[in-house]
Amino acid sequence: MMAAIPRLNGQHAAYLVKQLDDFATGKRQGMTMNSIATTLTDAQKEAVAEYLSGRP
Repeated sequence: MMAAIPRLNGQHAAYLVKQLDDFATGKRQGMTMNSIATTLTDAQKEAVAEYLSGRP
């Protein structure tokens, strides 16, 4: 059975960027997200956050 996955659509962009930063630094743990977040530039994190925050 899959673990619950939080809904990201509609979250505030600043919150999403903070979470990506926390995954990138290891402050927040999630094997897949840690490895993905470390590859993103600040501009890419902002772009992902803006996209997700604008989704219903």
